[in-house]
Amino acid sequence: MYSVFRDLAIIILSAKFFALVARKCKAPQVVGEIIAGLIIGPCLLNLVQTSDAISIFAEIGVVLLMFSTGLGTNLKELMRAGPIATLIACVGVFVPLVGGTLLYSAFYGFAAVGSPEFYRALFIGTIMTATSVSITVATLQELGHLKSFLGTTIVSAAVIDDVIGIIVLTCVLGASSGEGTGIGGVLIQTVLFFLVAIGVGVVIHFAMKWLDKRNPHTQRITIVSMAFCFAMA
Repeated sequence: MYSVFRDLAIIILSAKFFALVARKCKAPQVVGEIIAGLIIGPCLLNLVQTSDAISIFAEIGVVLLMFSTGLGTNLKELMRAGPIATLIACVGVFVPLVGGTLLYSAFYGFAAVGSPEFYRALFIGTIMTATSVSITVATLQELGHLKSFLGTTIVSAAVIDDVIGIIVLTCVLGASSGEGTGIGGVLIQTVLFFLVAIGVGVVIHFAMKWLDKRNPHTQRITIVSMAFCFAMA
């Protein structure tokens, strides 16, 4: 139990130290934090090992980071950036998917369509489509461009890219196993999630406004917002 607190202390101190070093070198602080993870992790010094507790804290950190991003997002800018972000996301999926598949085939040989080796190449291409939204958000936030049209476009494209990537992965898994792509189920679940999230958000918004008029309480908004954040996660 106490090893968790020790690991957290090492992670926080090392991440902050290398973040400051990165800032001195005119680089984003998130670069220093990544380097800190490489140094203190199993890759080099092995001061901190992966555990369930550390993984949970990491997930909470990512959820809170994305939640704060949503709070600072301008909806008008988001709607304006929608078509451009979608186009960028489609290109951002297509190019790595094709490039990764061809690169694997160039090293290990081009296989017949439908063969196990062909699906291995597709898996490599699918892996290449993944983006790290949290790192993108942290970098834009540090540079002060998160709320700009450019920042909104980049974040929107990254999110759409991940959604398309999940659909592509589902198709590849289904095709390789011979059980069908299951793309319809993925699309339905994705649409339902956004509809439920928006619907619940609207209901909570009006409910909080009504409660605030009857009995003003500033802490209530924070508590309910955090609960909604973790429920959606």
